[in-house]
Amino acid sequence: MKQMAFALALAALLGAAPAFGQASPVAHPAFDGADTNQDGQISAAEFSARQTARFKTLDVNGDGFLTAEDRAGAGQGRLAGRAAGAAGGPPGGGLLARFDADGDKKISPAEFAAAGQQQFTRADSDGNANVTQAELQALRPLQR
Repeated sequence: MKQMAFALALAALLGAAPAFGQASPVAHPAFDGADTNQDGQISAAEFSARQTARFKTLDVNGDGFLTAEDRAGAGQGRLAGRAAGAAGGPPGGGLLARFDADGDKKISPAEFAAAGQQQFTRADSDGNANVTQAELQALRPLQR
């Protein structure tokens, strides 16, 4: 169950296309827009850039934090609810419940980055500072 929540959270951090109804041209939707040099892997730098862009997209009200208000405004309730349910958290908690390290009911850029780095490191099973499609594909069975 924890690995399923991890896979959903990583996909959310990367901005998985299926959450928006778009087709994915690669084996794993989390690669959409993240593998900018199209070499079949996401480097730490590519991940960081994608994560920064994703934070800005999710910060609907532009206050520099992610809150429940942002989630509602962005229409992210479905993805957030799935992640919360998979993690055994409260309905609608999702990313907020998982990434709010200091418990202030909002996610700062530093909390978002720290959670993302932790998940990137976990996905990078061979420890080479790149996440390949095969490494993400290994997580797919956990999403079912």
